[in-house]
Amino acid sequence: MEPLYNPAKGVLKVALFLSDDGSLARPLLQELPRNCTVVVIFSDSDTSAAREMGMMFQVPVVTNDLGAFCEARGAKRSDMAVREQFDAHTVTAITGYNPHLVVLAGYATLVTEPLLDKYVVINVHLADLSQRDPEGKPLFPGLHPVMDALSSGMTHVAASTHIATESMDEGLVLMISRPVPAGQDMAETEMRVKEEAALLLRTTLGHLAAGRFACQDGKLYHDGILLSYGVRL
Repeated sequence: MEPLYNPAKGVLKVALFLSDDGSLARPLLQELPRNCTVVVIFSDSDTSAAREMGMMFQVPVVTNDLGAFCEARGAKRSDMAVREQFDAHTVTAITGYNPHLVVLAGYATLVTEPLLDKYVVINVHLADLSQRDPEGKPLFPGLHPVMDALSSGMTHVAASTHIATESMDEGLVLMISRPVPAGQDMAETEMRVKEEAALLLRTTLGHLAAGRFACQDGKLYHDGILLSYGVRL
């Protein structure tokens, strides 16, 4: 059984990816788990909070605007061949910082093979990824999971951490947050889910840094116990 991270390597070094205002990334930088550090912040958007947070927390920042990258190649953002080129550039840009893994915290771009082949990539998603349809697909993948969950009549919403793959929000689930009761105000509910997601991400990284997660034959284990859909907080 192979740990996702072997603590014998020392402090877990993270490349933190974001596209947004940093509402998920900022709490992690404010309070990193033991034996974990962020060595670089990467953003695919020139308008994200990456540079601001890099200055605030004294972390190197790398940006490469995906829209501009695609435009320069006469391609749409949906062109996955160009997206693979983009991720290959990203790998080159962050390799010198020697991260052990990549964490997507508010990163709005689906990652592709060049990045996934190089690193274990962890994503935080604002939905309970144990909730599946009859075909085993997540009920609330994508960019608006809280709105989708509330629109479907869910009474509680949770966040999840999972191993990212090329399929949106379908990777092995690591952990699931405490549930948040659905309120009348969607924005307030989403804010509370993000608060739980920040705690969840910090906890997940702490468990990863301690070597508590392992994979074998495409299955995920926590403290040697086979998981179906993650560990619940």
